[in-house]
Amino acid sequence: MLKIKDQSSSKAALWLAKNCYNIGSDAAADIYADAEANAATIVVNKNGVFVRALDEATVQVDGREVSAEQALIAGNQLRIGNTVFLLIDPSQAESDDTVQAGAPPRMYQLVQLDQAKQRFTLNRRFVVGRAVDCDLLISHPKMSRYHAEIIVKGERLFLRDLNSANGSIVNGEKTIKCELHVGDKLEFAGRAFRLEQQDIESLDLDKTCLRPALLSSAITATSVNEPVKPVLQNQPKHVPAAGPASEPRAISNTDAYGQQAPSENGAAVPGKKSSRLLLSFICTALVLLVIIGLWL
Repeated sequence: MLKIKDQSSSKAALWLAKNCYNIGSDAAADIYADAEANAATIVVNKNGVFVRALDEATVQVDGREVSAEQALIAGNQLRIGNTVFLLIDPSQAESDDTVQAGAPPRMYQLVQLDQAKQRFTLNRRFVVGRAVDCDLLISHPKMSRYHAEIIVKGERLFLRDLNSANGSIVNGEKTIKCELHVGDKLEFAGRAFRLEQQDIESLDLDKTCLRPALLSSAITATSVNEPVKPVLQNQPKHVPAAGPASEPRAISNTDAYGQQAPSENGAAVPGKKSSRLLLSFICTALVLLVIIGLWL
């Protein structure tokens, strides 16, 4: 069961124990928000917790606009009007920062099920989609811009579909949201991945794609027929040595003094020099003929 907490208020978090909660500035609202009188509704049922936007109110989940209905999980930030709420799972809050004594730190990864076996390391919030700022970018017509997200909460992982057009599949079943376990098979637009766990100490960085969400400018788009290409964190960068820029030079058969360059076998290559000598001889002869004519 989740709790909801107004982050601007000192009041204790509220258990979401009822089936329906009205949120807004109306005096009869179950949860107050600095927004329209009836801005949103939170529905709790066997399938999970959902928020529905009402009266064209501004409703966002983790910064993304909610146009109709959106599933909620622990860790989500829910903005309704000018009020921001945090969804809390008390059972997870205690274990988020707990590490077993003597146990090596672990890392969760998605392993692409193809010949490359590329690995994608999961951060606390790992977004899969077609947008360039996604942690795992799959450029495919069946992918939504923000297709799904994986939330890492300590030793527990949760997948939530972000209202994608074609859905997310876990172990062969289309899923809106669920808890993930090591060994689960995830599919997005026909691309299959397996969830694995590995000790950080034994991590092979040569085969692992470390792609934090902040490195959005380094994310590589892929085409429909190409595998998802990784971007390696901490990859050494080659910086060319600084030096004066030089103008492009045309290829010439003459040296710096205007002389004809020799060929590969050492012989001079006939060229412009022979033409200039012949032209000079003809001009000299013509001048002599003119002077002799004038003298006679």
